[in-house]
Amino acid sequence: MFTHCLRLLVAGFSLVLAAQAGAYQITTDQGAVDVGGLDILKGQMQKSGNANPATEEAWAEGVLGLDLDFGNVKTETVDYYMTDANNIIAFALASDPGFYIIKNAKWFALFENTASLGWGVVDIGALSAGFNLKYNCDNCSYTISHVTEFNSWQTSVSEPGSALLMLLGVIGLWAGRRQQRA
Repeated sequence: MFTHCLRLLVAGFSLVLAAQAGAYQITTDQGAVDVGGLDILKGQMQKSGNANPATEEAWAEGVLGLDLDFGNVKTETVDYYMTDANNIIAFALASDPGFYIIKNAKWFALFENTASLGWGVVDIGALSAGFNLKYNCDNCSYTISHVTEFNSWQTSVSEPGSALLMLLGVIGLWAGRRQQRA
């Protein structure tokens, strides 16, 4: 009985640790910051003409097949940080959006914000060279021209919270099974 409980505890603890395995970190003046996992690139395109939030929203809705709400959150000149992995950058987001668009030069890219909704985490190696985002170069300004944020159906659940809920569910299943045997 004791070994069975011990196995369950070890399995639950492993789930808690595994939730943090895919997270990236940046280093700031305040120390290391966990920015979550990689966001999913949904689409990219070269823009033609002048872009505005309405055209961006229409393009994003066409790519996703979803209705998005542009919450008037458009930030210009967003600083980004290099993470602890090659070609992965991170930048702060203002509204914890479900989706966001980054723009540089003449290119758009749409991302689904997945792990830590307060941060955009992007693999610049997956983007077109037209974005002209630099990684680890001397005398570069690490900025993104514009970031437009869209709200959707997503809500923020912290990683430790979701892992603990999973552990609680496993313990509940174990307790129910134990009660059936008695």
